[in-house]
Amino acid sequence: MSYQNDHASDYYHDDNHLDEAPKKSKSKLTFKLVLLAIASFIGYSTLGTTFAANVQLGSGVVEFGQGVRLTTACSPTLTLTPYATFANASGANGVYRLTTIDLTGISNNCYGKDLIIRAYDSVTANALVLYQTGGTTNYDSIRVYNNNGIYSLAGSGLTSSEISSITGGFRVTLFNNESPAAAAKAAATSVYRFTVETADHDTTLSQSSLPSGSMVFNGTNSTIDYAANNSFVLGTGAFTIELWAKLDSNPNDETFYDTGGDVNSSSGFAFWVEGNQLKLRRNGCCADLSVSMNSNWRNGSYHHFAAVRGNGKLRIYVDGIKQAEEDDLSQNYNRNAPSIGRLFNFGGYELGGDIRNLRVVKGTALYSANFTPPTVPLSKVSGTLLLLLAQDPNNPTKDSSDNQWAPSNNNNLPLPTYRAP
Repeated sequence: MSYQNDHASDYYHDDNHLDEAPKKSKSKLTFKLVLLAIASFIGYSTLGTTFAANVQLGSGVVEFGQGVRLTTACSPTLTLTPYATFANASGANGVYRLTTIDLTGISNNCYGKDLIIRAYDSVTANALVLYQTGGTTNYDSIRVYNNNGIYSLAGSGLTSSEISSITGGFRVTLFNNESPAAAAKAAATSVYRFTVETADHDTTLSQSSLPSGSMVFNGTNSTIDYAANNSFVLGTGAFTIELWAKLDSNPNDETFYDTGGDVNSSSGFAFWVEGNQLKLRRNGCCADLSVSMNSNWRNGSYHHFAAVRGNGKLRIYVDGIKQAEEDDLSQNYNRNAPSIGRLFNFGGYELGGDIRNLRVVKGTALYSANFTPPTVPLSKVSGTLLLLLAQDPNNPTKDSSDNQWAPSNNNNLPLPTYRAP
């Protein structure tokens, strides 16, 4: 953030080493946190499933930019790394502030929990104010929802730009230049210890989710294949397959979702493009439900595509508009090893483009009439079978459904790569 004239103030990131800041402030560069070490966390019966833990630190002293070990009820191996940033100001008013926190080593046992981070000084029992939004609203904690390894800020007043995925956890930044802006408030010299609590997820709080990147399919051989599992069988019931995709302008044959096996044989199902027709192939060749591809759907922008079965109908939607509909004869789609980005048993139908989010919902037809497409990231709704959000640069095909499917990729075909949002 910045102020004009004599009140000018800019944040400069110093990353891991405070001695990289301007030399005139070198005497103030090293700030140490004295952290209260404890051997175990204490659970309070009045808090139900909420537990608190102080930072666990062997030496008793840590510098900004160095990770410190801590523990919670659901994860005994957490590492918290604080970073300080210098806020330049006129006169002698410049100060280092706590501006970034990394939390890593988070156990899968923390899935579905909120993680609450607080900082304290060495004198009082009151948590420090960490940041302020809109010039008036103070926050003395950071609350992050762990949705199966995908993180969002809960009730924070910050935006999705202030949380990012890093290896083994997340990073939160405590300032921005949004309107209204957020400003870091805790002086680095005041920070003495941290605590981390785990709590049941509070669904009433607004969520600022990690932004979605995209999975980039090369149009040649990249794919996401899954090993056979009967949970993937769509059966005779309702379902929804939807995705945000960015396609190039060439009228290629390409695949969104194939339930596996020979798409031209009975019980197969695929959502794909062939001969410039967007189609559903169901129960073998070739009674397809299809619609001609509109050139606007290949304009280099993201568009929402959905295939839905429900109430005796099969439907295709693009950008929330119904494009095709036919009666469904309750056919049994019993394939159990799906592929994304290619037809399982045919070459030449590989996707060339980006998929930002993909969601498969079993047992529910989410759409029965024209609708406003949901924004990304798509949410985990009841019956979600597969949910690919492309939010983790280190694992772009991470499944955020409760199933946590991992690709098997037959014949060692490459997975799609990651493109940042």
